[in-house]
Amino acid sequence: MPKETEEARDERKRAFILALKESKCRALVEPLHRKTAAYLAGEIPAEDLFKTIHYVSKESGELVAMFKKRPDVILAGIAMEENLYVTEIHDINVKVRKGDLTVLFVDAIVNPANTGGSM
Repeated sequence: MPKETEEARDERKRAFILALKESKCRALVEPLHRKTAAYLAGEIPAEDLFKTIHYVSKESGELVAMFKKRPDVILAGIAMEENLYVTEIHDINVKVRKGDLTVLFVDAIVNPANTGGSM
């Protein structure tokens, strides 16, 4: 691959990872902001705020550790998460993603059979 192409690809990786990091950080901090504002307004007890602080503290440690890795390692981790539930049954690839289960198996027919092949 030409050097310019590799550099452009690396730049796109860095930009993608930066955008991903910002969105994950925002998703983690916004609930804390809402809880803090609610506590200061007297709407929630201190215990609820402390639970949120504890959760954010735990998750932020994992988030920081994730984004300390090299870009290729981060992208490989994302790919592994996406392919966590992929398996093969004879010649059929079965792929399951985390999501809404009501729309997951739109093109599959589940046919229970015993080991002898009869239903």
